[in-house]
Amino acid sequence: MRIVQVISDYIRRSILTTQGDLVVRGAAVPERLAAGAAGTLLTGQGAGAIPSYVAPTVYPGVFAYRTTDVSIPTATHRKIPFNRVDYDTESDFDLTTGKWFPSVTGLYLFTFKGKLMSCNDQDNFTLGIRKEGLYTSIRAGLRTGDAGNITVMGAGTYVCTAGEWYELVAYHNSGVNRVIKGGLFDGAYWSMNRIPIGG
Repeated sequence: MRIVQVISDYIRRSILTTQGDLVVRGAAVPERLAAGAAGTLLTGQGAGAIPSYVAPTVYPGVFAYRTTDVSIPTATHRKIPFNRVDYDTESDFDLTTGKWFPSVTGLYLFTFKGKLMSCNDQDNFTLGIRKEGLYTSIRAGLRTGDAGNITVMGAGTYVCTAGEWYELVAYHNSGVNRVIKGGLFDGAYWSMNRIPIGG
């Protein structure tokens, strides 16, 4: 036990110069691994190599939402004009046009929600993602069984190309204009987050 204590004291005095330092096995003797910068991650470099600290990768993502109610005409495919973003890592969302222009090509996960208010019995309400004005395969919809509000939620993945534009579009057939609810907690939202597959 005394030998272990002596070795420990020697290592602490000789190579651990700063609080937060680590001891790693070097090629022949223990070596000091200096504390990494705040927010960095200790990453293994494989057998026979000393680990190193690296900055975490931030993958592109956006969360946009509507703060106030918005009227949607009947039998019309109408873009939802989102007017606030919670986060936008690459500043890709255009609040003026309500469109998203990804600056990084990749596979993205889309999620969205909308609540259509005061519908009639058997009304249809759908939400869908359009790319460059054409619908993608990412859509969701419901038909009411009784008069009332309809909430539609959807999700899907899509390979997006940098520079193309995307929008979330609503459609209903109520016969008159209907309101899609706004607000942070129960209002319409739309998120796009790159999935870290293949880099």
